[in-house]
Amino acid sequence: MHRVTTFGNCQADALASLLLMSLPDSGYSVEFFSNNQKTGGMKSPEQILESVAESDILIFQPLDERHGLLCEESIRSTASGTAITFPYLFNSGISSFCHNIAGAKRRTGPTAQKRPAERVYGNSPARHSYGNIFGEEPIIAMLEAGRHESEIIDAYREGSINFQVRARFDWCLGELQRREEPIDIKIADHISRNYRVARQFLTHNHPTTNLLTEICASIGRLGDLPIDVEVLRAIDDENVADLPGGRRRCPVSPHDAEELGYEFGHDVDWLPLGSGLIKLICDEYRDLGSQELGRPAEQRDVGRPTG
Repeated sequence: MHRVTTFGNCQADALASLLLMSLPDSGYSVEFFSNNQKTGGMKSPEQILESVAESDILIFQPLDERHGLLCEESIRSTASGTAITFPYLFNSGISSFCHNIAGAKRRTGPTAQKRPAERVYGNSPARHSYGNIFGEEPIIAMLEAGRHESEIIDAYREGSINFQVRARFDWCLGELQRREEPIDIKIADHISRNYRVARQFLTHNHPTTNLLTEICASIGRLGDLPIDVEVLRAIDDENVADLPGGRRRCPVSPHDAEELGYEFGHDVDWLPLGSGLIKLICDEYRDLGSQELGRPAEQRDVGRPTG
């Protein structure tokens, strides 16, 4: 029995699902271990390392030395079989809004001050009751200018709000290219070539079947595994791994589709879904006012995209 283990966030969990679908029914087992509590079901570092040591193929998202026993150096030194790394996938520019319900932790100290590009296109501002919404900045600016909720929704419908979708998408893709330089599996070029013809992200950090399939193809080559990639490519379901969120959290509008050149079009329910996100922002603004929600970007506590 060949043991295959994936170790990482929800993306590694989804990857394990596709590997189970594409590896032979006999002779292979697939197991997933989380590298963070938010993904759920995380085991102790000792249990994870025990499985790593017993795996024939390990596919993992590397962590830095701050993570102790689970850092990349520790994982690699423990692995007895083939170890393959793949990157943390993130793009906050796939649509006007990308709703991150979990929210982002506040950061303090010297690392809290980021360059403008990182503030605009990295993690969204400090936590609100609705979590975080990438693309909320122009909505807050309109509220600050005295615009009513109904006016903002009308502007969203008309496509007259500049969400900087193109700039956000390109910045995140460039950041992925930079981060994946030391990683075994490179995926940014695939996204660059294919994002117009096939949806690559369900949410800012949840990949579609298409993107996961490309990673599986790379795993098959690097790990010499008999992965049936054609079985995966024949799947019509964009979310066969059943990751949460999808268009409810990141509705693609006709204006997004036009700006990014999406040949697959837009979501049919983009208007009610996007309007709902605008209402969340407006409700929070009414509760907090400019003291918190409407603070200038340079005064907010913002971080980079993380796994």
